[in-house]
Amino acid sequence: NPTAFACATRRTLLKGDHMAPKKKGGGSKETPEQLAARRAKAMAMFSTTSTVAPGKPAAKAPPAAKLPTPAAAVEPVEEKLASMGVREEVFTDGGEDVRKGAVAYAASTLGLVDGGLATALPTGTEWVKIMTLEPTPVLVKKAKKEGEPEAAQNGSKICHFKGAAYLFDERGSSAATWRTKLEGAAEGLGEQPLVRSIGKKKAALTGKDNLMWDAIAAHSGATLSLLPTGHVTVLGGEEATASARRLIDDLVDGDGDGARETLAARLVVAEPWGGVLELPCPDEWVGAIIGKGGAGIKQIASESGAVIDYVEPEEAAAAAKEAAAAVAEGGGGGEVGGD
Repeated sequence: NPTAFACATRRTLLKGDHMAPKKKGGGSKETPEQLAARRAKAMAMFSTTSTVAPGKPAAKAPPAAKLPTPAAAVEPVEEKLASMGVREEVFTDGGEDVRKGAVAYAASTLGLVDGGLATALPTGTEWVKIMTLEPTPVLVKKAKKEGEPEAAQNGSKICHFKGAAYLFDERGSSAATWRTKLEGAAEGLGEQPLVRSIGKKKAALTGKDNLMWDAIAAHSGATLSLLPTGHVTVLGGEEATASARRLIDDLVDGDGDGARETLAARLVVAEPWGGVLELPCPDEWVGAIIGKGGAGIKQIASESGAVIDYVEPEEAAAAAKEAAAAVAEGGGGGEVGGD
């Protein structure tokens, strides 16, 4: 039960009752200092690096040095946890990455932070971060039927149901779902795309045949999606999302010249080539290419979409002579073989 687990976690962190277990027989509790001394004495008996003379007390090990935490590195969430009595030592073991993960998890479990997440789609030019969900079809159906409806842009609808917003397009199809209740939500439980409104600039953002849209995605490496409400979402790493945001902002808020210049190489559409191309084929490879009953050539033609014919060497030589004679009669002989 997540709720019971969160309560147990909070009780353990705040009270620290796991640090001093009861003695056998229901006696009084050991203090942390007594417990540490007893453990040190037991470890000294089995040490392989030093020996203790019989009857002599084991040398007391020096206390472990506590690494100082710079004041500038203390995060607001850690201050909130400290104000609740959660000990700093809980988060200092295991390295910086482990510490950050432990802080985020504890804060999320205790409902202290929302990670800067938004619960509603933006209306201006700002970018916000939402936590998306992947609900089951049953939940989507219940949200559509029982949720509190809210009219949205372009004929779409948002249904609020059990701490989440379910977005449906004008046809009633599910388009997106995100959390609207952030208290107690763990950061790793859903994707967190950046979202902004693009208004009526969809055509400028997608371009003809989605050429601009595909160019932005390929250049930045981010995953893009359009919502029926006139919003765009960007998902990916920090560098990828920053690149995509710059391009999108220029196309939506500016004249788009900077984005087009950056993406110029990806916006060129090559004209399809058509014509006749003759390729020489050594005699020893003719059978392998044609195949039994022409199966080889037929397969190549099917996969490439080209029309392929095999021309016998004698026919090719005769055709070459005719072409040379035609050029000579037309007075173009001097140009053949020139520049």
